[in-house]
Amino acid sequence: MGRGKLTQEEIEELRRNPYVVSVDSARIKYSDDFKKLFMCKYLNGERPGNIFRNAGFDTTVLGSKRVERACSRWRAMYCSGALDIDIPDSGADDDTRHMTDKRRDPGADGRFEAAEHIKLLQELIRKQEHVIKRQRAELEEMKKRVSGKL
Repeated sequence: MGRGKLTQEEIEELRRNPYVVSVDSARIKYSDDFKKLFMCKYLNGERPGNIFRNAGFDTTVLGSKRVERACSRWRAMYCSGALDIDIPDSGADDDTRHMTDKRRDPGADGRFEAAEHIKLLQELIRKQEHVIKRQRAELEEMKKRVSGKL
């Protein structure tokens, strides 16, 4: 179907996916593991539809709107800090590859414009700056302890 209510066959298919916690004719609840996997891949430039397909979902069953709305919800969760993930370093080429493309319309595949991506990256930088500041403070405290013992 892909739009509106899911059929019983589609519900059964979705229940077989390990990333689905629960499903009924109107809603799909995805596992936290999938949400984290999704955001890691998404922030590294992979398209939402591809992430769902590679996780075993039939995107024609889900429909582009479900994929787009899930992507939007999880981005908001990530930006608010509600979805705590570690983004693996995949190298500068992979991280910036999507930024050289033309501006994108958040269409059927759920991609978003460069301005929105910049906001996500700025939030990631802010979080990393916080971690660095905390680690510097810890390092200074250790230096004080060591110099006091000598």
